[in-house]
Amino acid sequence: MTTSEFILQHRLSNPRDLALQARRYPDVDMPYALNQIQGWQTARQKLPSWASCDGVVYPPHLNMEQCSSEPTARYKQEVALRWLKKLGVGHGGATTSMADLTGGFGVDFSFTSRCFASATYVERNSSLCDVVSGNLPRLGISNANVVCAEAEDSLATMPQQTMLFLDPARRDEHGAKTVLIADCTPDVCRLLPQLMSKARFVMLKLSPMLDWHKAIADLKGTVDEVHIVSVGGECKELLLVLAGKVSVSSVDSGSLENGVRVYCVDIMPKAEADGEYKRSEFCYTIGGAADNPPTLNPQLSTLNSQLSIPLRAQRLNNEGRMLCRTVASIWC
Repeated sequence: MTTSEFILQHRLSNPRDLALQARRYPDVDMPYALNQIQGWQTARQKLPSWASCDGVVYPPHLNMEQCSSEPTARYKQEVALRWLKKLGVGHGGATTSMADLTGGFGVDFSFTSRCFASATYVERNSSLCDVVSGNLPRLGISNANVVCAEAEDSLATMPQQTMLFLDPARRDEHGAKTVLIADCTPDVCRLLPQLMSKARFVMLKLSPMLDWHKAIADLKGTVDEVHIVSVGGECKELLLVLAGKVSVSSVDSGSLENGVRVYCVDIMPKAEADGEYKRSEFCYTIGGAADNPPTLNPQLSTLNSQLSIPLRAQRLNNEGRMLCRTVASIWC
């Protein structure tokens, strides 16, 4: 029995039980097989469209744990499409391009890259680059270029892009988790002028525990949108869309001049029969001429008459907690 045959035959089995039977299969690369079986089992729940695609190779467990889920990746795709429309260039316009400077396992890239005519995946881990290079054609993505390099080095030589995407590593050299932007790798604050000069807009994925008010201030007036994204009521990630000019004034005074739109989104964890993920959403604006009260997005179909609030987003800060309670009392 070959390793590929073993994986296919046993992908519904318990990897721990299979590990105890390794001597029965001398021709099977058991460590690789067990990793692929475990990865596929994780993908069934986290990335169902990937799990249904034959031949996809899965990375080590830590990368599977850290990668985005399909509902959140599809949400990023929708945000990218909306910004393309806002810029007047359209879905897949001939001149559109994007680059993911922190490619990882390529989940976010696999969805956002479909919005652009050309896309560049950048990752410093050569093993992940090899995995992603093989997976992209299997996923039907033919407009991508894979580059094995440090984000900073690639950015320095990269031509102008429509969108840049970054998901900075949120662990320090000792493996401890970090939540401050300046403590992440790459340091977005240091790269900010270069990022804004190279792209029409930048999408930034951050820890859901980050103080996003401080993030807005640290990013010096460039933040246009904040997205607090939950799945099944659990806050999963914080997205910032940067599109403004870097303020040369003080950090505090230059951040909210034009207002920042804040979206609180709760996505259902299971897709409908048509493959769509239903969600509930409310949004409001802070800063600018005046703070606007939260409003429902009229184009969204809520699951029932009660708006589902991303509960763990309340933990971000006191204002967030007060806002969620206020909105719940208004809309429920």
